[in-house]
Amino acid sequence: MSNTEGSKIVSVRAPKVARMEVPIIGVGGYIPHRLDEATARAAQKVDEDGKSIKGTAPRKERNLDVEYEACFYRDRNGDYAIPGSAFKSALKTAAIAVEGLDGTTVKRHVRILEEMCKLEYDEVVRREDAVRQGGKTRAPDIRHRPEFLGWSTKITVQFDMEVMPKQAVLNLLARAGFTVGVGDWRPDKGGDHGTFMIGESNVEA
Repeated sequence: MSNTEGSKIVSVRAPKVARMEVPIIGVGGYIPHRLDEATARAAQKVDEDGKSIKGTAPRKERNLDVEYEACFYRDRNGDYAIPGSAFKSALKTAAIAVEGLDGTTVKRHVRILEEMCKLEYDEVVRREDAVRQGGKTRAPDIRHRPEFLGWSTKITVQFDMEVMPKQAVLNLLARAGFTVGVGDWRPDKGGDHGTFMIGESNVEA
């Protein structure tokens, strides 16, 4: 008797993977806010060993110049950049509002290949914003952050064309630029910064 008798033969098609370079053209100013390690640990309420700590302030004496400089993302060459993950996150969020699509499908079948996308820009201005801290107290605070004006970048999108055709990816990216955005105070977080449009794209299989 054959070992395969009565068993089903499974047919699996290979993914039809393609990639395209997409120009990103900023509409609303992009406000990055990269947390340094000390601030991130304080926000998570853990110390360097991962043990819980009390208190919410990352440091007693603040240096606003240091905090400002810590907001920037940079690529391997030291140039100002924006994380590729910011665009991936925007795509997943935008997918929730599209009938028949969800964030999991985008997570599995669409990728942004750059870890950091170099920024081109007209100007960087220093902002002083009144905000409220997280936690129960919601205490008022002052943040110094940069804002990129006239910004643009390029991203390389890799995708499975059988699941997400080129035009579907581009349309979703356009929706993400209009409804979600990237960085601080983006539409997804109640603001109007970090919005973007897309330029003309070419596909490479």
